[in-house]
Amino acid sequence: MWLRLVLVLGGGITALFLARDSANFEVASGMISMLVLVVALVVFAFSRRQ
Repeated sequence: MWLRLVLVLGGGITALFLARDSANFEVASGMISMLVLVVALVVFAFSRRQ
């Protein structure tokens, strides 16, 4: 469930910068989704630390 939300968010961010019919949209969407996930985990880790 939460993974699908991350992928939707990554696809939405990617759609701002790339056309959906471009050849590498899926690759860029996956990379942006991973970046969103990493940023969320870093924020979560540092918020739990303090």
